[in-house]
Parts: sequence; C-alpha cells; structure tokens
Amino acid sequence: MNRKHSQARELRSALPRRLSASLRPLALAAATAACASAAHAGPAVAHWTLTDIGTLGGITNVAAINNLGQVTGSSNDTDGIRRAVLFSNGVLSSLDNTPGTASTGSAINDAGQITGWAGLFPFVYGNGALSLGPDYGTGNAINSRGQVVGFKFNGVASCAATFSNTLQAKCLTLTLGGNAFGINNRGAIVGNGSVGAFLYNNGTVLSLGHLGGGWGSGIAINDSGDVVGFSDTANKQSHAFLYRSGAMRDLGTLGGANSSATSINSAGLVVGASDTIAAGASGGFLYSNGVLQDINSFNGIAGGGIALVEAKGINDVGQIVANGNNGRAYIATLDTTVWEGNTGGGYWDAPDGWSHGIAPNKNTAVFIDPAKSTTVTVLSGSTTVRSLNIGGDASGNNGIATLNLQGGSIQVTGISEDRFSTVISDKGVLQGDGLISGLVLNRGTVDASNLTLPGGLVNTGLLTGNGRLNANLDNAPGGTLQLGAGQRLVLSGVSHSSEGLIQLSRGAELRVVGAFTHNSGAELNLSGGSLARFASSASNAGDIIVSGASTLRFDDVLANMAGGRLALDQGNAHFNGGLVNAGQLLVSYGGANVYGKVSTVSGGKIILSANSNTAFYGPVEVQQGGELRLAAGSSVTFFGSMQQRTGAIFRGSGSILYEGSLSVGASPGLGVSEGDVSFGSGNTYLAEIGGTTACTLLCATDEAFKNSSYDRYEVGGKLHFGGTLKIVSWAGFTGQAGQSFAL
Repeated sequence: MNRKHSQARELRSALPRRLSASLRPLALAAATAACASAAHAGPAVAHWTLTDIGTLGGITNVAAINNLGQVTGSSNDTDGIRRAVLFSNGVLSSLDNTPGTASTGSAINDAGQITGWAGLFPFVYGNGALSLGPDYGTGNAINSRGQVVGFKFNGVASCAATFSNTLQAKCLTLTLGGNAFGINNRGAIVGNGSVGAFLYNNGTVLSLGHLGGGWGSGIAINDSGDVVGFSDTANKQSHAFLYRSGAMRDLGTLGGANSSATSINSAGLVVGASDTIAAGASGGFLYSNGVLQDINSFNGIAGGGIALVEAKGINDVGQIVANGNNGRAYIATLDTTVWEGNTGGGYWDAPDGWSHGIAPNKNTAVFIDPAKSTTVTVLSGSTTVRSLNIGGDASGNNGIATLNLQGGSIQVTGISEDRFSTVISDKGVLQGDGLISGLVLNRGTVDASNLTLPGGLVNTGLLTGNGRLNANLDNAPGGTLQLGAGQRLVLSGVSHSSEGLIQLSRGAELRVVGAFTHNSGAELNLSGGSLARFASSASNAGDIIVSGASTLRFDDVLANMAGGRLALDQGNAHFNGGLVNAGQLLVSYGGANVYGKVSTVSGGKIILSANSNTAFYGPVEVQQGGELRLAAGSSVTFFGSMQQRTGAIFRGSGSILYEGSLSVGASPGLGVSEGDVSFGSGNTYLAEIGGTTACTLLCATDEAFKNSSYDRYEVGGKLHFGGTLKIVSWAGFTGQAGQSFAL
C-alpha cells in the first residue's frame, strides 16, 4: 500500500477556525508495509563469476589463493616449459625464466610471498626476487610469518620438512618419511608420514586417524586447528575429510568413488575435488554448512561451458581457485550473497545462513529478503560490501528483514539501485548503533539508537529512534520522521531537507544540527508538549504546526518563505536567531507565546484568529506591505519593541497592547491600526517631528517629504494611552511657538 503524504491539510485557511494538528499514527509494523518500492520480482539468488587468470602460452594450473585475491600455480610458456606464476591485479607473470628449468608455485601468503619448487629445489619468492634452497625438495606451504614446510630428498631418503629463512631443510623427526603439505599462522603443520595423516604442533606429532583404511594425509590447516585432507576408507576408496575437535569427519563425494580436500579457510569452508556420477569425470567441490556442493552447479558457473575439475584453494572471502577441463585456471568469486538462514536470525559475519556459507564481503552484493521475519545482527568490526539490500522486493517473501547494528560498521562501495548504495525496502528495518557508508534509501523503517550514515539518508518510509542519527537527511515526499512518548532523537549533519512529514507527539524531542530546509509540501507537526529544536539556519516553505503546549525553537535565523506557514495553537515559538517572515505566522484561539526577533516583510502576514491571545516577547517589525491581522475578539501583547513601518497593514478589530515600545514609519512615518490599541504603563511611544506636515503613505517612498514631516498614528478603534510619550526632533527640525502636530 502506498502511503502518500497527504495534500489535505488540517489548516485550510488562516481565519477564523482553530488550527488543528492532525496526528498521523503510524505503527512501526504498518510503516514497514508502506511506501511500495519497485515492481516485485523473484527472490534474489546467489551468483558467481569466473575469472580466467590467463596463460603464458600453454596449460595453466592453479595451486593457491591469498586473501588479497593473488594466485599462484604454474603455466606452460610458449616453449612448453612449466613456469611458476603469480596472478595479481589482473596480470599473470612468470616468477622464474631460467632456460630449461621447470617450476611451479605451491602456496602464497598475504604478503605475496610464494613457495614452490624450481627444478629439484624449493624456492621462496618475495619482493620481486626468487631464492632457491640448497637441498633437493619442494616448498608446499607458507604462513604469514614466512615459515615454509614441504619435502626434502637427499638422494636416498625423503622426509616431511621445515625450511629456515635460507631454505635449509630440517626433517620432522617424530614421523618417518612423508611430506608436509600445510602450515597455519600458529606454526601447526599437517601432512603424512609413518603415522599416516598427522598434525605436528609444538614438538608433538598427533596421528589424525583414518576413515577405515590404512592411509591418508593432512593437506591444509586453518588457524582454528581444523585440518582437511584425504583418507582411505574400508572399501579402499579415498574420501575427503575434515578433522575438527579430535574427530575425523568423512565429507563424502559428489556421487563417485573418491574425493580429496585441498584447502580450508578461517570460517571452516572446505574445497577440493571429487569423482562425480559420470564415469571418469571429476568436479571441484565446496563444503559449507554441512553440505558438499558441486561448484559446477553454482549460479553463474553452471551452463557456462567450462567444467571445474578440481578446486585447489579458498580464501577468507570465499574466492575459490580451480582448474578447468580446458587447460585453463579460474577464480570463482561469489558476487551476490543472500540470507538463507532460519527465522531465528543470525550474525552478519558468521557463515551460517548465507549463500554457500560465505558471509558478506568486499566482493558481494548483499540481500536480506526472508520468507519469514528474521533479524541479522552486526557486531563490532568492519565489513566492506559492494551493495546492500534490506528487505528485498521478492513476491512471496513476506517476512520483515531487520538488520540490527550493535557497534559494527559496513562500508558499501558500490550501487544497489539508482544512486543508492543501500536500499531498505518496505519490508526492511535498519536499527541500532553502527555505521553504513554510502547513500541510503529507506522505503521501510530506520530506527536509530546511534546510527551513522555518512553518505546521507533519503527517507520515503518511516524514520524513528531514541538516540542519535548522524546523517544528512532528505525526508522525501511520502517520508515520515515520527517520534512519540519517551523518544528523543538528535539529527546531526551538515544539511537536511524535508518534503514529507515530521511528526512529534506526547512529549517527544527532536534536535536538528545542521542547516534545515522545510520545502513546499512538507509538514512539521508538534503536539502534546513536544519539542523541536534547530541549531542552525533554517527555511520553511511548507507547514509547521505547533499545538498542545509544544515548543518550536530555532537557535539561528529562520526564513519563513512565501507560501510557508507557521501555525501556533497553544504553542511556543523561540526564534533566537530571528524570524524573517515572508509567509504566514498564524495563531489560533489556543494562543501562543513568541520569543525572539520577528521581522515580517512585504507579503508576509501575522494572522491572529478569533478569541486568540498572543504574546510577543522580542522585537517585532512589520515592513511596508507586511500585515498584522487581528480577528474579532483576538488580542496581542507586544512586550518588546514594535516597529510599524509606513505602509504596513494592521487590519482587523482585535486589540493590541504595547508594553514595550512603539515607533511608526522609518523616521518619521505613518502607522494605522484598525482595532483597539492600548499603551501599557511600561510602553514608550516615540514620535519624531521633522516638519509641520503629517506623514502619509508618501513617507515610504519620498525621502524629502518624509524628512519634512512628522509621525502620525491612526487608530480605528479605541486608544488607551499610558506609559511615556517621547517626542524627538528629526533632521534638525526646531518647533516654533504656535505650531501644532496631530500625532
């Protein structure tokens, strides 16, 4: 259902009826169903893209990928020589071009260091240089500290080995023979040896056991100590395993006989290769959320004409490197992840619930569009994503999607829709304490505790909260900022604008920091003792309604534009920086108190309805063409100074009490009031005399005539004179005996 901002106003005309503040109750749940978004579509689905890493001229194979997306492996050059390679920033380059010497990269860390073998020797590549070890062998893995493990051969025997900074090999003495294939950042090593698949840590070797057969090997280990590899089974097949918490788990196959796991990331996602149902065929797999999945079935990969026969590595953002059946190698990147978890909700950075077990990351567009209502919580820490959609627009997905920030931040680098990085649909809620970068479009609900949206917020739904919203707000047509009992919200930014509804009721408080533009068609509605305070300059071309002992406060200048209306009904208005009124300042019979300087310019009006009582406590000026209108039975008291310029219109039969001071014209001038006027005991009426001719309207335009005239004040009703009459000379005029002045 579209909730359009009502064009029918409670305030239809200035007089004589009471100005009514029309409250628009919007329950939070109802608001999330308001403001229909784009046309409904099917549910968002996970999507992958494949990147061909290229070739040096022949077959290319990958071995590993780091968290920066850099890849190592090998590629045959145009002479058919196998060369170790680095793929980085879209470029494939050879690490060693020694004539006739084959090489391959086996592993790469986040510093870009690569280990592998060249000829018969292990190597480490870093800072553009390749260093060979003195002993025969291979480097199979390298961790963040540059520690290398692999295989040593002395011409007679071989062993699983570690390598020093100079690539001196040292056998692991607690297991005979074998090979070391993996090392984590804590120095734990996995491989195979006389004890079968092993975990070597702090000088102790642990046999990982097997899946019923007699042989296996650990291939990779993450920093949590989870190990993956392969093990023979009782029926003489070989299956991928995951060793966790002291137990080996058979990961199964993709329908064929054999499988092997090759890599595991920090979230516990596993990749490898498996025989498939098809005779002689194999496929790369991803094991996540307890399920072994064929990578070739993934949306964006399936049907592309390329079969990924083995997955060799996975990094912490879920990028997978795999070898194809066409002699080329690829990076598979999840570019769209979707919340697929249960209705109990979950955590933003946890794999459970997200497509393929891959949490939002720098490569993904993120969709939270559940069939049933759910909450995803963002804890402390920062995540980068390409775009964010909360709620979605899928037909049949009727659940409310809530993203609950609890101290975390989300950096959004791309676009979700049009110019917006984040879109909150009419089924979406953003709440809590945290940060989302980029421009945010809200069609649903934003509930701020301490939200920071540095790119700004465009609101066409419901904005509420109790705390702080750090954002430049554009409250667009159809948008509502609503606060009720017990709610206090600080809106802090550089500039804000509204063409929708801002509604405060039952003692709510809103403080706005930053310039504020209240555009035509907008409504600001205060009732029930509420407070709205604006710290910076502001302008109004819409309707501002203050009722029920509520208070409107501007600490800087407010420009009430032509067409703008300020309506007070038992309301208080503080114009601490002054009000420049080119529109209408309206008071109904509930009365009003007005503080600060008020200057009503040509075309501007102060209109006081029947039986209203209004008090102005600051200086008031009504310029030529400006109007003060008092309906029958209304009264106004000016406790500050009043400057009634020549040509100002004081109309109506209501009564005026001056308790401060009154001066007319612009030294001298003409003042006319149609109703009753009383000068209180504290009032000073200043009459300036520059000649013997009373001012007329000509004093407003003819300087010479004005300078030779005197002030004249005409009252159409009763005049009660009290206080002080102060007569001063103007332009050096000196009165003579016998002259008279009809003041």
